[in-house]
Amino acid sequence: MSSGIIDLEHNLKEEIKKISLKELKEINRFASYVHDKMVPLLNEVIQASAHASTSDEAVQILIGKIRDLHAKIQAEKSSSETNVVLALGRQETLKEVLGQVSDLAQKEREALNKQRVAEIAEKIQDGTYDPDVPRKVGQRPESIKNIRAAKQTLFSGSSRKSDEDGD
Repeated sequence: MSSGIIDLEHNLKEEIKKISLKELKEINRFASYVHDKMVPLLNEVIQASAHASTSDEAVQILIGKIRDLHAKIQAEKSSSETNVVLALGRQETLKEVLGQVSDLAQKEREALNKQRVAEIAEKIQDGTYDPDVPRKVGQRPESIKNIRAAKQTLFSGSSRKSDEDGD
């Protein structure tokens, strides 16, 4: 028996695990390194070419390609920075939502556990389940914790009823 809120909590935890900030930061570090080393060199080549004879068509094509390379390096750096910031934001948002969902999921787990205990107590009380009888092979046992809680519920419930009747 599974609840939607518990599934949502599990999915949020999985999504948070998928966000690899370390990897994204490493990519960003590399892109920044390439940008910081290559762009000044490319700018020097462009500046030097601008002072040379600009009538040569081959030089103009080379300058155009260098400018394209410059733009691609800049775009890659910007993209990697954006990816890191977006991943950080997404991770923080998911963690915040997870905090809210975890509280609800814990309440749901407690309610499900109380329901299981009540069902076991009811089965013990009507005689359809005897926790002391060995179970059949392949039959899934009830948890000992739930059986103990059910027994406690039965014994404390019966004493409460007798106390209420006596008043």
